[in-house]
Amino acid sequence: MIPVLFAAREGYTDVLDFCACVGGNVSVVDSDRNNILHLTSLGGHVPMVKYIVSQNITDINSRDRFRRTPVMLAAAEGHTDVFVFLVSKGGKASLVDTYKNNVLHLASLRGHLDMVTHILSQNIVDINGRERYGRTPLMSAATGGNVDVFRSLVSEGSNASLVDRFGDNILHLASLSGHVDLVGYILSQNITDINSRGSFKRTPLMNTARGHVEMVKHILQGSGVGLEATNEYGWTPRMYAQKRNKTELIHYLNAINGTGSG
Repeated sequence: MIPVLFAAREGYTDVLDFCACVGGNVSVVDSDRNNILHLTSLGGHVPMVKYIVSQNITDINSRDRFRRTPVMLAAAEGHTDVFVFLVSKGGKASLVDTYKNNVLHLASLRGHLDMVTHILSQNIVDINGRERYGRTPLMSAATGGNVDVFRSLVSEGSNASLVDRFGDNILHLASLSGHVDLVGYILSQNITDINSRGSFKRTPLMNTARGHVEMVKHILQGSGVGLEATNEYGWTPRMYAQKRNKTELIHYLNAINGTGSG
């Protein structure tokens, strides 16, 4: 990383100004095609962002390697002040990246509640908008495991019953990612069928049986959980645990099933 990019990333306005004065190339980009405005937006450095915009050095809607703009990077990192300023200066908050993620997807995945609240208050994007894999911001929140963001999205009208292009719902995504607290919350709200089938006909229990013991216990508190249900390849939850040599989980499932410790 050359000095100009380092100064931008760290928010050193004086250093950037000096580099520019002595002939430093302020339009250079890094290997991910991030320019100085991308990097300082990532870092949340408001004075530096204002300085770069005031100097008209870069396109405020320039794209990096993943077609993310400075506005998108500010959203992804939860820098609301930077986000608001960039939008006020012409940053387009309705754009999407290579994977069709919008700013609400990015903020929800990372669990930035203030950022999510601001985006929703401005009605910038569709709360049920779909990215490349058919996932909504609520599904992104489920993947990221942030309960507060998840609850906020639901309260603002996000549709919790949707599934992505693979058939996974919010419970599949939260359980697959290993987020115990969010799985507990979703189950407490009775939002989805505990035996629903997602990608490869997996149930939420099959996802948790990859090694999340505490989450398995959460799910098994529900009634009618299919312990012997199989996916499209004939695997049961216990077989998932065995394939991954999860000894503690294997013993627990065996005890629940009354099959001993075999």
